[in-house]
Amino acid sequence: MSKENPLWGAPRIHGELLKLGFEIAESTVSKYMIRRRGPPSQTWRTFLRNHADASDDSTSRRESRPDELFGKDRSRIKRSLALGRIDGDV
Repeated sequence: MSKENPLWGAPRIHGELLKLGFEIAESTVSKYMIRRRGPPSQTWRTFLRNHADASDDSTSRRESRPDELFGKDRSRIKRSLALGRIDGDV
């Protein structure tokens, strides 16, 4: 049950087992649950794909230097470099 429903915790599984007629302690359920490595999160590739439409089209031009695109606004330069939208020398 833990494997099929990875977001369910011990209390939820314990309650479902009680509904099915199994008399078992919640501590026993938590003892035998499969441990997850960490919270599910999206990869960088998924993040960039989900947010690609929100970025400016001007940041995708390869021939322009970051100073020409953004002027003195360094925060946008750093943000664009972090997102990998500007390729080349800075």
